[in-house]
Amino acid sequence: MSEQSIDIVKRLYEGLTKLDIPTVLGSFDPEVEIIAPQSLPWSKGSYRGIDGAAAYFGSAVDYLEETRFDVEDLLPSGDWVTALGYWSGRFKSTKKEFRVQRLVHAPSVWFAAIRHSSSTASP
Repeated sequence: MSEQSIDIVKRLYEGLTKLDIPTVLGSFDPEVEIIAPQSLPWSKGSYRGIDGAAAYFGSAVDYLEETRFDVEDLLPSGDWVTALGYWSGRFKSTKKEFRVQRLVHAPSVWFAAIRHSSSTASP
């Protein structure tokens, strides 16, 4: 299951980098829960289900002109995958660039939703 879970997480990050919301949403379980920091300008904190995920990522697309996830390592543990890397991009309105120095997405945050989908995702 670890290889399948890793493939799903890779597709998720590819979708995020391309701002391809259908690919991103296809990575999640229907019961996904996203808890995002409210310091992000598009975040309202907590989102539930595919509709909630669509609202979160759709709002992010409204703010971001460009985004890139440089994943350095994917650490599988059973059905779970933790991603380590960097996140950068540019805001539409100001053209200001940003870079998150260290990105850690762990199962206890929003990747928990991938767990169930990993067994049903198509190759």
